[in-house]
Order: sequence, then structure tokens, then C-alpha cells
Amino acid sequence: MSEEALKEFQGARDAQLQRNEARRMRTLVNQARGDIHRSGNRWPFELTQNAHDPGPRPGFTEVNIALSFDGKAVVYEHDGKPFTMQDLAALQSGGSNKDFESKVTTGRFGTGFLLTHVLAYQIEFEGVFEAKTGFEQVHLHLDRSGDEDKIYANTLACNAAIGQASCIPVLNGKQTARFTYTTDNHKAARMGIASFAKVLPHLYATCEHLGRVELRMEDGRTQSFAPKPP
Repeated sequence: MSEEALKEFQGARDAQLQRNEARRMRTLVNQARGDIHRSGNRWPFELTQNAHDPGPRPGFTEVNIALSFDGKAVVYEHDGKPFTMQDLAALQSGGSNKDFESKVTTGRFGTGFLLTHVLAYQIEFEGVFEAKTGFEQVHLHLDRSGDEDKIYANTLACNAAIGQASCIPVLNGKQTARFTYTTDNHKAARMGIASFAKVLPHLYATCEHLGRVELRMEDGRTQSFAPKPP
């Protein structure tokens, strides 16, 4: 096979893999949106697992979280460990970056993250990732609506957006991630926040890196949680 033919084959194979991912994401997103009771109660925990499990950023001991719902949009922010290239790849493909059958690490952005689409088909993501040259900030518009062709087109658009990421010299208190869901499912948003608020005090027993958590409710009330010394 000539070098040009090999490049053509590799391009076709990559495109086919991304189309397969798009088909899989479409199926899982529709399943999540079709089971509001299950997905509505779970989405905050999936986001928190992605934030907490990689651990805090260098020099810190905790991961702090802010979650709000103003009646229109759900916003989830955290200051955990910056993302890796593998994290970004998993975010786009809906496939966890966890090592196969690993009992130690938990990957970010697997099928559990796709469950958060119960809130909305589209997510605005702003995040900080770490490259070999330092930290960079990226903004992605994740759109899992429509058919697999549309989802595939969004993957290509996200690839281009990653190429436009901007370098940041130091983190300086910048949030690691901000997920914004302009939700079309207010019931799921309310279910998730209520469930999260109820269980949060117990999470400190098992989530060793979990720091301050602030919940801002639809009616303007704020609830704050923080770990206590053992």
C-alpha cells in the first residue's frame, strides 16, 4: 500500500470509529432521557465522581464544588485536578479513560457522564487541561441532539475548538471545569439537586478529597457543606 493510500485508509478508519461513537452516544443519551427517575436522581453524582476521583490539583488537598439551578440553567463547577488529553478524548467520545478492569482508578466521562444529558441535549463546557507545555483553557459546545451524522459533525467541531485552546501561565484560582446545561427538563434538575442535598453529608465519609460544596437553589436559597475534622 502506498503512503497516500495508507493515509486515506487511516482517515476513513478514524471517521468510521467516530461515527460508531456517535451512534453509541445517541443510543445512551436517548436511554438516559427516557428514564427520568433514574437519570434525574443520578446526574449530580456522576458529575461529582468525575470531579472528585482524579483528586485535587497540585498543592491542594480538597476538591470544591458549586452547583446551581436558576429555573433555566444548571451550572456545575469544580476546582479539581486539571484534565488530561485522555480526559478530553473521553469527554468527546463518551467513553471512560479508566484502565480496563482497573480497581484503583476511576475514569472521567464514561457512560455515566452521558446520563447528565437528561438535563439537556447540549452542554457548554469550559475547562482547563494540562499539556506537556503547560495549562490551556478550552471551550466546547457538546451537542448530542439529532441523528448520528449531527453528533459526528459536532465531534469534528469540538476537535477544531480544542485546536483553538488558549494557554494560561498559571491557574490562579481559576475553576477547572464549568458545565452549563440550559435544561429542557426542569423535573430532572429539581430531582437531582434534591437527591444530592439529601445525600451530601454522607458523601464525606467515603470521598476523602471532597471539600466545600455550595448548592444554589431555584428559589435563591443557598446551602453549604464542608468536611469536619475526623
